[in-house]
Amino acid sequence: MRIGPSLFVYLAVLNFFDGCVTFIGIQFGVIEELNPLMAALISKNPWSFFLLKSYLSVFLLLVFYFIRGQAISNFLKSLILCSVILYTSVSILHVSWIFLK
Repeated sequence: MRIGPSLFVYLAVLNFFDGCVTFIGIQFGVIEELNPLMAALISKNPWSFFLLKSYLSVFLLLVFYFIRGQAISNFLKSLILCSVILYTSVSILHVSWIFLK
């Protein structure tokens, strides 16, 4: 299985998008965070949550930058692919919740 740079960028964008949509949805009371760690962070300071999600996206891009051209294990490939599928599903769900409420 070939994992190209576009998949890393897509995952970083999805993570950032998820952070933005979650932040907005929580501010307007139309969604809630189901991840207990992120929910605790949001309840303390929503901006901290947003900054963490932003930093995680940048971190993912930096990881890609430093590992490009190197062999990637099948485990990491599977993890990235599962993450992309999960984040795509969650993003669709968040957008649906926001626009249907």
